[in-house]
Amino acid sequence: MKGTITTYFENKKYGFITADLDGASRFFHASNYIGTPKLGARVEFTISEPTKIGKEKQCVNVTVLTAQEGG
Repeated sequence: MKGTITTYFENKKYGFITADLDGASRFFHASNYIGTPKLGARVEFTISEPTKIGKEKQCVNVTVLTAQEGG
């Protein structure tokens, strides 16, 4: 999936990505991000089951898209 980082808390190392496909806001942790997360960055990611019971699915394998892929 593709989306945009709309929230990122650098001190807490997590944020949210708004998915292009359905507009849903999904959690990601910096440990699942390749590189350094930046607010507004266009990214590609996969959805994974939550790591804690009672939590929502989350974004993993998050990578920044190049300008050509950002579409």
